[in-house]
Amino acid sequence: MIKKDVYRTYPDNIRFSNNSSSNDQQDDTAKISLCPSLYRVLAAFSQYAPDIGYCQSLNFLVGFLLLVFDNEEEKVFWMLVTIVQDYFPAKMFDKTMEGGNLEQMTFMLLVYEKMPGVWSKMSNKKCFWQCEEKDELPAITLVTNHWFLTMFINILPVETVLRIWDCFFVGEGFTILYQVALTIMRLNEQQILAINEPTDIFRILQNTPKRMIDCDEFIKVLYKLKREF
Repeated sequence: MIKKDVYRTYPDNIRFSNNSSSNDQQDDTAKISLCPSLYRVLAAFSQYAPDIGYCQSLNFLVGFLLLVFDNEEEKVFWMLVTIVQDYFPAKMFDKTMEGGNLEQMTFMLLVYEKMPGVWSKMSNKKCFWQCEEKDELPAITLVTNHWFLTMFINILPVETVLRIWDCFFVGEGFTILYQVALTIMRLNEQQILAINEPTDIFRILQNTPKRMIDCDEFIKVLYKLKREF
């Protein structure tokens, strides 16, 4: 599974491209593919944390860290360990995904309480507690769970992701991921309320975050909502 995912991680990024060494005009640093490093870090982590092994989304975290730390594999490995074991709730990445399900239930409860109109559209007008009792969360959690597991990599523009990661490591911790997800919901609230088909929410929440290119405005809205909530 790791080998398959390595070459599917950031296929458009020159540092992860199989063809990165074919152009002699490229910078020497760019010629060095990060794919072998990505594989080694993921394989090492799977041995270090056998209860997790490998979970899809870890490849995006490691790939992003390799870019940030300029291919320092040992540093990236320990950063991954820190994120998974010290910052994230338990069982977010293991085979049961129990932690991820609990966090999505919490996130959906926040949407239900803070943006009832959005919740109504996502849940086909069902009550949250009815969904919780039957363990039937809205299908959109397939999208929002991925947001949390990847810490918004490939979801939001890179500059915004870096701002979020700054907040994550300097004081906010895991709670910043809730705040970011709620901000995305609020910024798309009017679009969601205007739709007729609940499935259109998938299109909105999969496409519009990538177009939120004003990171300063995004962070301002995030902290404004934090004060409101």
